[in-house]
Amino acid sequence: KSIIKSRAKLAYEDAQRVIDGDEDVPDVTDDIAWSIRKLHALSRVLRQGRFDAGAANQMIEELMLMANRSVAEKLYSAMPHLALLRNHPPPKMDMMMELSEKVAKLGFDVQVHSSGALQSSIDAIEDPIMRDLVRQICVRPMMRALYVCSGKAETMAQLSHYALAFDLYTHFTSPIRRYADIIVHRMLEATLEMEADPSLKAADLLAGLTSEQVVLLAKNCNERKMSAKLAGDASSFLYLCRYLDYLARTEKAADLPPKICLARIMIVGDRSIDVAVPEYGVEGKVYYDKMPIRSFEYDAASGTTTVEWRPSGKRTVLSIFGTVSVRVSVNLNKCPPVVMLEVPPIEDVDALAEQVAGLSLAEAPIMASTDDLVCPAVMNDAE
Repeated sequence: KSIIKSRAKLAYEDAQRVIDGDEDVPDVTDDIAWSIRKLHALSRVLRQGRFDAGAANQMIEELMLMANRSVAEKLYSAMPHLALLRNHPPPKMDMMMELSEKVAKLGFDVQVHSSGALQSSIDAIEDPIMRDLVRQICVRPMMRALYVCSGKAETMAQLSHYALAFDLYTHFTSPIRRYADIIVHRMLEATLEMEADPSLKAADLLAGLTSEQVVLLAKNCNERKMSAKLAGDASSFLYLCRYLDYLARTEKAADLPPKICLARIMIVGDRSIDVAVPEYGVEGKVYYDKMPIRSFEYDAASGTTTVEWRPSGKRTVLSIFGTVSVRVSVNLNKCPPVVMLEVPPIEDVDALAEQVAGLSLAEAPIMASTDDLVCPAVMNDAE
């Protein structure tokens, strides 16, 4: 045990200024600056060690991961039948191999035999847009991390963490916002007491806690965490729907055509494409028979679909990570609301571009540019 004495309250930006050599950061004394730089150097060593095994992160996160990992190892050593740990199973290899083959057709060599190889392969992609897009599709086959009881695991693989490349991992650093961390704190407290007095038993210090009860606690934590995520996602989606409705009413009042955005094609299928609209953070499926085309021809070998637009007869090859124009609209009359993606006729896209060119900047409807196509890394629930 120890007592933490807070010496300064710094934002991430303040700490970064210290790391970059700025000596004029408010409230940062010489000894605090020295500590920050030493911790940064340590985190780089830790990060490189994990990178070789399978992951990368920032300084504060790296130190938090180290704390969580150290506590997990301590608990498993002291109470291997009771420890509450965090397990992240590896993805299904057949799905990862299929993904690797798809991006290989675009000229990217993505190795999927380990999380380290996967991370290194993605980081090696020079184009930042393509790098983020590959990262985005790579998280799709990933499993969700779950709380587990160590005593019920049949193999160590059922306790390991794939994404972080740790043999053991738990949640310890956020007891103010996660109940799982509180349980882990209590277990660590019992561990320290058993070290001080070897005659003590974990069950006695934890009110007779059994592995079956830890399983129930883990199940409850998993359910609550998922419920919180779904509630957060639903709240964000509702806000987006209201925003899209506001845009539609504003465009109609100003007698402007509906906004057309650029979307990235994430999946090309034999009957549809899955697209992502980075500007709004939405994804959806668009079926060929709902598109303004005369015909389409899907080529399974290349993973592409050639479409012939009507009425112009222009032909376009739709491929993974390619772009397509879409209109994004919302139906608030349904519960829950429905966001709809529609591919407009290619002539509409050309006409809108000409119309925008003839207007002043203040009058012109906004059109997404290629700069808008940088998709943020999709964060899964791995950690």
